[in-house]
Amino acid sequence: MTARFRYIAEWMFMDVLGVGVEFTSDRDTVLNPTLPVLNYSVERVGNEPFIRACGLLESSALELPEVIPVPFRGSSGLFPSSHDSLMPFDPFAACFFTITRMEEYFATERDEHGRFRHDQSVLVSMGVSGKPIANIWCRFLADSLKEVYPSLVFPIMPFRFLPTIDIDNAYAYAGKSIMRNLGSAFRQMGVMGVSGFTERLKVLMGQMSDPYDTYDYLLSHFKGHEQDVRFFFHLGDRSRFDTPVSWRSRRFRNLVRTIHRHFQSGIHPSCLASLDTGPETMLKEKQRFVTITGHEPQISRQHFLMLRFPDTYQKLLDAGIASDYSMGYVGQTGFRAGTCTPFRFFDLVSGEATHLMVFPFQAMDVTLKNYMRLTPDEAIENLSALMDEVKATGGWFSVIWHNESVTESGEWKEYRRVFEYINQKGFEYARQ
Repeated sequence: MTARFRYIAEWMFMDVLGVGVEFTSDRDTVLNPTLPVLNYSVERVGNEPFIRACGLLESSALELPEVIPVPFRGSSGLFPSSHDSLMPFDPFAACFFTITRMEEYFATERDEHGRFRHDQSVLVSMGVSGKPIANIWCRFLADSLKEVYPSLVFPIMPFRFLPTIDIDNAYAYAGKSIMRNLGSAFRQMGVMGVSGFTERLKVLMGQMSDPYDTYDYLLSHFKGHEQDVRFFFHLGDRSRFDTPVSWRSRRFRNLVRTIHRHFQSGIHPSCLASLDTGPETMLKEKQRFVTITGHEPQISRQHFLMLRFPDTYQKLLDAGIASDYSMGYVGQTGFRAGTCTPFRFFDLVSGEATHLMVFPFQAMDVTLKNYMRLTPDEAIENLSALMDEVKATGGWFSVIWHNESVTESGEWKEYRRVFEYINQKGFEYARQ
């Protein structure tokens, strides 16, 4: 039995389907079972339910397999099995291929930030990226086994709701140096005219609140659900794509400490940390979190979702991060890894499962408004459909928001309504 097969079989049966699983290579146990049995190999032993292994999980080589879709029960699987198999495709290989993100190791076309493009995904080409297809494959397997063992029970898995907030730029004007404000003011006047300069001046003089300061609203909105929310703070240095408030700002430090007292929070590694060939920049940003809060961060999400395999996750492991929340697309909503169930990162280079947990998300505010160009009503419809998909299979539904996207002003006008509607629906589903 290979590390690949044990990893994916445990995830499918234990994490997705909620049942225990044991492994054996003993023929007598298969021929005379005391428990329901499934033979996953290259040959049948007797009359037991059997799925012919396609070979992907028996190999340790880092090679991109030939990907062949297989129609099944109104949907599609991957990797044909055989005519005498319980299913016409290999669900173990299919799930392993999608959740390890094997295709991303071989990507040759990337976007301007070096990210994997959603239009290069096999699941997108199959038209199933809007569904938790790996969870559906697991359910197909469960249904097929129940046809052989009618008394076999697979529990209904719960729906979990996980709203998350990224703090890329904590304040529009506050907490920034005089020189930075002056430079930004002159640039802003060219776009917004005198009104933008006046707003900045009023904020700096204490005559109005900073437009990005939505934290009292967020604290009030999530009251009673603090354990269900995650915050991620950008603690990096300035660069072309990193424009945070300085981590040395007293106001910003107080904000981080306040949020951390109420919610689980972690780091939002910068683009500089992503581009760094080693973990040094990420370790520096992690230490800033420790300096501010007095606690080691356990969770992270990459700024700009700059996720590359296996480099990003290896840096997080080196930094002692336990869970990452970057698994999703910038350009469209849906299921990048084909699942709504968290999974351990399996490093295809070393051939081993790691202890880093990956929590997929399904949508981001910027994706809805800027990339997909959806109106607030269209965004609600899109998110509701994704949430219903997760509700049907069980699993985690998660959306990325930013502090500025709930301002209810400027370019984000009416998106607070989306935020509130989806949170209300998500928490209601989680209570059912």
